[in-house]
Amino acid sequence: GMDIMDFGQEIVWNVEDGLPLPDNSCIELYGSHFFEHLHPDKIIKVFNECWRVLQKGGTLRIVVPHKKGDRAYIPSHLTFYTENTFNFFTGNENKDYAAKNVLHHGVAENGIGLWDIKELVINDKPDIHCLMTPRK
Repeated sequence: GMDIMDFGQEIVWNVEDGLPLPDNSCIELYGSHFFEHLHPDKIIKVFNECWRVLQKGGTLRIVVPHKKGDRAYIPSHLTFYTENTFNFFTGNENKDYAAKNVLHHGVAENGIGLWDIKELVINDKPDIHCLMTPRK
C-alpha cells in the first residue's frame, strides 16, 4: 500500500515524484481509481516509473472511470481516460510515439517505456479495467 496521505499503509508518498522502489523490484502494481487524480503532465512519468519498478513479465492493473461516464468529472479528477489513453503506451496508437524507434529493452526513442495490453475491459459504470505488462 502506498498513498499520498497516511491511512496506515506501508508507504506515504506522492507518486508524481517517482516511486521509492528499486528497479525491477515488483511483480504486480495495482491502482484503482487513482490514475485519474494525476496531473496530466505527470502521467507519462508515473507510467514510466511503473515500467521501471516492474520485473519482466510483471503486471500493472489499473481501474479508472471512463471519460464517457459522469463519475469521470468530479472536481478531484484531473485526467480523463479512454481506451486510446492505454493504447498510447503500446507505441502503436500515436505515430509520434511509434514503437519503430525502440532504443533498448522496450524503451522508445522518446524515453517512454512501452507496454503490452493483456486485457482492456469497459464495464457498465463505465470504468476501464486495464491489465498491462512492460515490454522489456
